[in-house]
Amino acid sequence: MVFNKERNKRIIELYFANKKSVLLTKRAFETECRHEEKKIRIAPRQIRRIIQKWNDLGSAVHDRSRSGRPVTARSNANIRRIQRKLDNSPRRSAHRLSKETGISYTSVLRILKKDLKRFPYKVQLKQKLTPSNKKQRLDFADELSSRMEKKRNGLKVRSIHFSDEANFYLSGFVNSQNARIWGLEQPHATVTKQNSKMKVMVWCAITSDGIIGPHFFTGNVNGEVYLEMLKTYYIPELKKKKIDCSKTFFQQDGATVHCTDNVLQYLEQNFGKNIISRKCDFAWPPYSPDLNPLDFFLWGHLKSLVYKDPAPTTVDELKKKIRDEIKKLNRNKEMFAAVYDNFLIRIQQLYSKKGDYMEHVLNY
Repeated sequence: MVFNKERNKRIIELYFANKKSVLLTKRAFETECRHEEKKIRIAPRQIRRIIQKWNDLGSAVHDRSRSGRPVTARSNANIRRIQRKLDNSPRRSAHRLSKETGISYTSVLRILKKDLKRFPYKVQLKQKLTPSNKKQRLDFADELSSRMEKKRNGLKVRSIHFSDEANFYLSGFVNSQNARIWGLEQPHATVTKQNSKMKVMVWCAITSDGIIGPHFFTGNVNGEVYLEMLKTYYIPELKKKKIDCSKTFFQQDGATVHCTDNVLQYLEQNFGKNIISRKCDFAWPPYSPDLNPLDFFLWGHLKSLVYKDPAPTTVDELKKKIRDEIKKLNRNKEMFAAVYDNFLIRIQQLYSKKGDYMEHVLNY
């Protein structure tokens, strides 16, 4: 969204009034604009661009005066370079193209979309939703909204701990959320299965303050193994961080190992009725990875970091890289605020989608 000079100026004022916090500036600005006819939202990165421009030029509106012919990276030579690389490998990401050619990421995107008319098609794997599944997803959105709107003791979305497991293969993993093919039409592509069967199963929980984890499972995971993790890792971590379980909601999907009687009884001992899960009053809808922040955000992003060169060559290296990358992610508190904001956007979009799946809409 493009703002006028007065709004850019107001954003700068709010930025310094809120101790240079981008997140507080975002909240303050959107609160001021809440009475406008059309709801205004601003992304943290847009605030940073306005502040950076103010720092560079002394103005958030007027660009530095230029003379001579405008310089552009979208030259015929650069367009041909991008074209040749895509002809050889259409799976190249825009980031990789930028690194290989020395052309900025934004210029690469412009060349791909405006000059080559290419679009990033996802390699998607989705469970087909039945009418019953769609209704369950809408029922969840209704229940969540109802609990949030309670005047007393209403549910605060940022009190939810979302949890999930994922496999990290030593040979790398193609995540359906991150796999793109730059093409002129939908390629209906398939993904080749990895050769190496060496893997680690990772459990994490996302909170509004960061990631709890990783916890690595060894061997097969059943209800007893999952329960042991809750007893010896997750709940002790909450106590260490002084998180009040009575004010926390714990979410898990409907996997069988999550919903054994022993597991649910233990969760109820710690969280009371604040459990979002199958077999509970507050039921998590089946086939809903697009609503879980670990699925729509964390796993794909974390794998893109873990498998960067130099890629791990042993299981121990793989575990260490996972731990190191999660530590780095936990330093960015604003990112997790954006993830929770995005969860709410997805809940709102469920209604327009009539309960069906939605595209990747993370705005950070």
